Amino acid sequence: MSYIHMNETRSVKRDIEMIPCDTSFAETYLHKLDQQAVLQQEIDAGIADADADRLTSLATVKAKWLSR
Repeated sequence: MSYIHMNETRSVKRDIEMIPCDTSFAETYLHKLDQQAVLQQEIDAGIADADADRLTSLATVKAKWLSR
């Protein structure tokens, strides 16, 4: 597939290569995108907690881990 890009001074022709993929690849890719979106939401929530000064002290975290 190719297209023509027009600008004020010249036109440029570019070729676009389509990469075939199977259903498994597409599902894996979409799952990865979903995981990245969830991770970004968790990061955003953590930043919001930090901005609101809702933090857990390191001593508290260590105590919870040591009590396991």
